[in-house]
Amino acid sequence: DHPLRTQNFIDATRKGWEYALSHKDEIIELIYQKYSKEKSKEALLYEANTIDKLMKTDLFKIGAVIPELTQLNTNMYVQLGMVNKNWDLEGFIFDPKPRKINLTPAELAFIKAHPVIRFSDVQWEPFASIAEDNTYSGVFKTYYALLEQRTGLKFKFVKIGDGINFQFVLDALKHKKIDMIDGSGKTKERKNYALFAGPLMQMSLAIVSNKQNKFTTLLSLKDHHIAVAKGSTASEYIKEHFPQINLIYTNSIDEALNLVTAQKVDASLDNLVVLDHMIKNNPYFQKIEISGISDYKFDLYSLIRNDYILLHQIMDKAVKSISQEELLSINNKLLRSTVQSNKNKRNFLNPKELAFIKNHPKIVLGTEKAWKPYVIVKKDGTISGYDADVLKLINEVSGSNFLLEAGDWAKMQTKAKAKTIDGLSTGGIHDERKTYLNFSDIYISMRKMLIVSKENPKNIHTLDDLNGKTIAIHKSNLVDEKMAHKFLNSKILRLDTIEEVITHVTTGQADAMFGNGATFYLANELGLPYLKRVAQLDDTLDLAFGIRKDWPEAVNIINKSLAYIGEHKLLELKNKWFWQDKATLLDKSYQKLKLTEREEQYLTNKKQIKVCVDPSWMPFEKIENGRHVGMSAEYINIISSRINTPITTIPTRTWMESIEYSKTRKCDLLSLVMETPSRKEYLNFTTPYLNIPLVITTTNDKFFVTDIEEIKDKKIGIVKGYAFAEILKQKYPNIKFIETVTISEGLKDVIHGKTFGFIDNLTTIGYQIQKNFTNKLKIAGRFDETWKLGIGVRNDDPVLLDILNKAIASIDEKTKQQIINQWVTVKYEQGFDYKLFWKILIPFLVLALLLTISHIALRTYNKKLKQEIAHKIEELRHKDEILLKKHRMSEMGEMLSMIAHQWRQPLGAIS
Repeated sequence: DHPLRTQNFIDATRKGWEYALSHKDEIIELIYQKYSKEKSKEALLYEANTIDKLMKTDLFKIGAVIPELTQLNTNMYVQLGMVNKNWDLEGFIFDPKPRKINLTPAELAFIKAHPVIRFSDVQWEPFASIAEDNTYSGVFKTYYALLEQRTGLKFKFVKIGDGINFQFVLDALKHKKIDMIDGSGKTKERKNYALFAGPLMQMSLAIVSNKQNKFTTLLSLKDHHIAVAKGSTASEYIKEHFPQINLIYTNSIDEALNLVTAQKVDASLDNLVVLDHMIKNNPYFQKIEISGISDYKFDLYSLIRNDYILLHQIMDKAVKSISQEELLSINNKLLRSTVQSNKNKRNFLNPKELAFIKNHPKIVLGTEKAWKPYVIVKKDGTISGYDADVLKLINEVSGSNFLLEAGDWAKMQTKAKAKTIDGLSTGGIHDERKTYLNFSDIYISMRKMLIVSKENPKNIHTLDDLNGKTIAIHKSNLVDEKMAHKFLNSKILRLDTIEEVITHVTTGQADAMFGNGATFYLANELGLPYLKRVAQLDDTLDLAFGIRKDWPEAVNIINKSLAYIGEHKLLELKNKWFWQDKATLLDKSYQKLKLTEREEQYLTNKKQIKVCVDPSWMPFEKIENGRHVGMSAEYINIISSRINTPITTIPTRTWMESIEYSKTRKCDLLSLVMETPSRKEYLNFTTPYLNIPLVITTTNDKFFVTDIEEIKDKKIGIVKGYAFAEILKQKYPNIKFIETVTISEGLKDVIHGKTFGFIDNLTTIGYQIQKNFTNKLKIAGRFDETWKLGIGVRNDDPVLLDILNKAIASIDEKTKQQIINQWVTVKYEQGFDYKLFWKILIPFLVLALLLTISHIALRTYNKKLKQEIAHKIEELRHKDEILLKKHRMSEMGEMLSMIAHQWRQPLGAIS
């Protein structure tokens, strides 16, 4: 799971051996003086020379594993009866090559036909940088190097125009002059001509304004003149959602910032990281600053020309295959690229603060040694963690030298009072501490969580559920002490360490605790990954650096450095150390859906939402006596309840009629639909809530279909108007698709021989065969494609799309599984009887019986012969075992000699 870590360990170990073997006298002296004098130096030298000889460094790289020789050893132990003969080396030997992705034959064919993918971008540092000779570099290049390894594709940069105007790049993609754009946001306009693979990473939208006239929110920009780069994600987002903002279009971000500096416009908008990088690295932009970071966070995707559906599938798979460790490496590179060590890095400090740094070469802050991952104390005494990384950045940009000293938290506070250390890290701002410390600005804010054991035996989901329960807290944590005072009817366990708190909750000695993202990190470190979050609390843990009161300059240095570093870099560090896993996710069935004021007002005005469905598509959905029933109906009912707004079904006679109603806006939603290029003309699409594989059904006399090539040039039925029909027609032009009005009609065509087979999703086909076509049809094959089904939302209503996405995200996996069980498993059980069971089973038994009869004569003839052979073999095996035991050691010696000979002659064998 950690290939980079493993490779780094191997490389470090190899370097260690190389040094030791080339500096034998030095290592012998080290061993003799520091570790043990049990052996003489002469004996140690003999060992070193023998090891050097055995490692054969003249022939093999240190640490090299030769699979063939490993297999030879394995075979030896198999012959000696010491290893199971079926034991396989697969996965036993570390493979430094990156993981591969599973590609379909069609995707492999696409790569073969299009080995080079032409992409473009503009100057957008640190993500993309274009040199004068048109060479391409930046963070995206690192990302795409991984994608090249995964896919076998080659990505070739193509400069469009001057390499500055992003609108030119979008136009080139729209007119298919390039295949792809390396990374940008998803907008309503771009959906008309691009497919989106990813996301690669998430960014925030930031506001830049003059230092004397700051704008902190998007709403504050109303009726002001805002410069944006033409074609940028920011420009398209603002145009769609904030039409009251007056946009001034420029050819580049650089030009937009020049207008802000010259006070010809009020502000500018773009990616937070890009803006920060430009301001920090251009002296001309010192009069402007990032004045606000919006709530709008946009994902960066690979934008792919919309006729390259296979490339989209390939890229999606490749992006998903990138490990958390690899992403962390990319994010670290991004972080390093935005913290510049240039000559201007200390220009925010005044002469008094610079003099303070000179006169105080070391400033020591105390912290608690057990508070991982804020502080991680290694065996050699060095300290890493979130706080260490923040102080490292402060030191880098200011030239100061803040250091951490880790120990018992209570003792650290005492030392800070006595000024034997200079302050505290990882501490909250409390009145009692203000008597002896000045506090910096907050450098991390973590929402407090209510945490229980994974089993949650007391069924705790909200703070109200804590009444009468036992709550464990760390008695040195003032925030937790304050929260505990609210629960007068609860038993409070005040424990000495956070480790004890975690242990008490996981073992059932306490029912709950208060914590944050760091709690889960520490629980995993302790080998107790048995916690889960059940509620997010309004209280936050705000941490600041506390500095002795007679050193105000130190606080100023920290505050100015934090402002210089920027909020986004602190956020990147936070993501590095406090990542989410399943344990930190809320049990969403107990959470209130959080909507913005705009969304709340929208629902108040909307009154009701109209939905159209497929009237005959069970078990997914149908219209029964004017009522919407099926799996999608369950989801629609949940969503209606979550948003507290009625969703009314508009009856139709066919699926095509439902589509027409959607186009003419007679309904706001299509309840269950797949995204396709043609549907984007009138619909937006929510996150899919069902993922169903596609299958092909045939009559029982047909062979199973293992490859799509097997049905080439055959007639295959599909339902007219279904999304996958459009996709399959593009993807497999050699297949003769026959469209039908309904699934039932299509399956009847298969039975009557009008078509070879019929393609639809696994759930629907299985349902139809079980209910209506028993012993007539079978599922003969499964495709790699999955049918990703979500809600189709009229594309002139983006607010409704956002609301529905939040509602879908609030549905937990347990509820999803219950819906599937209700409409698949339970429905089958209700329709089950033994007559039907035998009708299904008998054809398979008859087939098996015919095969048995065709071979029975041969089997009868062989039976006696096998018995006689088995008896003789048993006698020989018994004799062999006796002989093997007598000669095992001598055989092992002979075989080891053979292996040694092979080690001596590997190059001769190769030549």
